[in-house]
Amino acid sequence: MIDWSLFPLVTVVSIGVAVLLVVIFSIGIRLLASAGYALAVEPKEFTDQITLPDEEELKAAKKMKKKLQKQLSDAERRLYVAGAICCFVLAAAIIISGLLLLLGVDKHLFG
Repeated sequence: MIDWSLFPLVTVVSIGVAVLLVVIFSIGIRLLASAGYALAVEPKEFTDQITLPDEEELKAAKKMKKKLQKQLSDAERRLYVAGAICCFVLAAAIIISGLLLLLGVDKHLFG
């Protein structure tokens, strides 16, 4: 039997976890960008399906990447990358635990 009185609680928790997941993943992306790993990719060919950055935008991204790399020491860069990896692992753990909860594996593992 479905307990409909828990529906608002499930809704709030679902939205909260989704927001938390986006925030954690965004922090990981920001840490990677701060470490000098720019997320701009040079296109190989034009497919007419997406808007590609022009040469000035690519030069600006490369310049920013060099500027960020010069400002940080190797230890700081490694710390930022380690923090980004931790954020991505935490996001993956949240997704996996949600899938396990959805599939009912917790009942089999923990009685």
